[in-house]
Amino acid sequence: MAFNGHFSCCHASGVYDISNINSSTGLPSDNVNDIFQDSKGFIWFGTTEGLIRYDGYELREYSIAGYHDKGL
Repeated sequence: MAFNGHFSCCHASGVYDISNINSSTGLPSDNVNDIFQDSKGFIWFGTTEGLIRYDGYELREYSIAGYHDKGL
């Protein structure tokens, strides 16, 4: 699945709008395999190049480099 476009979600306090999350804005790859929102509100992107956590402001990469034998 490639993720390159518009993402919106609703919350009790309002509507949040996020657009253009892709390799140009910080994702290590446009090939996104999974998207998950955890209980703390972080949105996680599983890409072919690693795991990305989005906190509503910035992306944090958990790279697979060096973890092939150990996992993330």
